[in-house]
Amino acid sequence: MADGVWLMREWYEGIDGHDLERALAACAPDCEVVAPGVTVKGHDEIRAFLHGFVDAMPDIEHRTHHITAADDDVVVVELTGYGTHTGNLASPDGPIAPTGKSVELRSCGVSKIADGKIASYHLYWDQMQFLGQLGLL
Repeated sequence: MADGVWLMREWYEGIDGHDLERALAACAPDCEVVAPGVTVKGHDEIRAFLHGFVDAMPDIEHRTHHITAADDDVVVVELTGYGTHTGNLASPDGPIAPTGKSVELRSCGVSKIADGKIASYHLYWDQMQFLGQLGLL
């Protein structure tokens, strides 16, 4: 079985490197990702969700502060995400045009590991801080 900490590093290295297939390779085919305002399930939906951020912020970068295996099947990640909003940002109300503003957003995620893959990943961040940094409030 793959180590959960290694899987989460693969997830973020794939995203930061714009290699979404690498990120998805760490996930089970029916993986569920829950984030503020959205729940996506399966590789196709997760890929579209990730593209929303990678396309909006081509310089996206995640710096992990802690990745901890809470037990055999749970991994907790504390991190800060950085990026400059230079592309359209997907939203439930339609695309948000580039603002040119940079964001620095602390977040936390809890993943469930099963059969050597990420089975679910629940992400938490302050939406008001995110929108405020983009100048959208």
